Amino acid sequence: MIKRLRIRLSKAEPAVFAVFAIVAAFSTYLCMYAFRKPFTAATYDGQELWGLSYKVVLVISQVMGYMISKFVGIYLVSGLALKRRIPAILLLICLAWLSLLGAGWVDYPYSWIFLFLNGLPLGMIWGIVFSFLEGRKLTELLGAGMAASFIVGSGWVKAVARYLMIDLGISEAWMPFATGAVFVLPLFLSVGMLSILPPPNKEDIESREAREPMNLNDRINFIKKFWPGILAMVATFVVLTAYRDFRDKFEVEIWEGLGYAPELIGSQLASANTLIGFTVTFLLAFFFLIKNSRQAYALNLSLLIFNSLMLFATMFLFLNGLINAYWWMVLIGFWMYLSYVSYHNVLFERFVTISRTKGNIGFLMYIADSFGYLGSIVVLLYKELFFRNEEGLEISWLEFFYGFTYIAGGLMILFTLLNLIYYFRKFNA
Repeated sequence: MIKRLRIRLSKAEPAVFAVFAIVAAFSTYLCMYAFRKPFTAATYDGQELWGLSYKVVLVISQVMGYMISKFVGIYLVSGLALKRRIPAILLLICLAWLSLLGAGWVDYPYSWIFLFLNGLPLGMIWGIVFSFLEGRKLTELLGAGMAASFIVGSGWVKAVARYLMIDLGISEAWMPFATGAVFVLPLFLSVGMLSILPPPNKEDIESREAREPMNLNDRINFIKKFWPGILAMVATFVVLTAYRDFRDKFEVEIWEGLGYAPELIGSQLASANTLIGFTVTFLLAFFFLIKNSRQAYALNLSLLIFNSLMLFATMFLFLNGLINAYWWMVLIGFWMYLSYVSYHNVLFERFVTISRTKGNIGFLMYIADSFGYLGSIVVLLYKELFFRNEEGLEISWLEFFYGFTYIAGGLMILFTLLNLIYYFRKFNA
């Protein structure tokens, strides 16, 4: 039956195929967030371990597992055969859910072990899901639809998690497992839709190059040929990932620092991130209209610089009372995610195309992601261990985020300019 549905979908109108593919990828990745993000909706007030707040310990533990998964994914995801993708998604998420069961069972101060185990399988989900979308004429459009789940899914999952805690009285320890249970059935329906997607057709391959599993020699050859550009992209992405991850993991604390009552934060998370997600998706979807991949790549680098400048402008408007706290969070998130999502579904996609070398997005993305999450861990440890005010007191999450915004914006501009210089020299644009 799946084979017949796949054949029918391959013959469908492009608009029908695009809607089906977007819904399948968006819902699959959104459901994955229910097994990764819910614990960040809690604050774990008063709990510490090894001189760190317990939430920081949990975040670092999960990110450590997630980072290791990304390094493993450089090999596994880039070489995963089509027939193994769906079973891999279900197995990996099932393992992550079981780890949340363990975290609820043992609770503080040992649940961090299970958060580490939770991160280990989940780091490979994005690359597997996106492998169903890459290498098509509509990849930017499809990727933009999937990428909305990065933003919208995080807000919705945290809203569900806070509802389970505040309205239903589920403890912080068991809330992550319970949140995952809410999304089990939607996950299976979504993955079922994903399994129906046909591979790229002849026109897709002619437009974007064939995307095949890479072996060790393919990976070494790709890095040798393009290492300066890859280095510049990865450096920018490390900063961007650390900044995005900080805002996402400690969004509740930032909203609290802005004066919002705990019972209102869930609705603020959902509304702000939904607005950001669909706006970013709408804008980046237009990149599929740019047929020339070199032009699309250069335009995307220019957009990254513009977005970083807008981070500075947004900080100026907020600190001078020209916009309120809600719109500050929306705009900061918008400029950040516009850059972050463009990496996932435009920059790497077009780089593989213009390289005219055997490769795929999974390979590039997992190199960048693995080092990106390493950067996230470094930032958290620096904040907790060394970032103090003149009296030696710990700086709040909100105050730290203010300073981090300026540093991240400046570094992203610097590294992206280096990437532009490499691009013009290498590809004679």
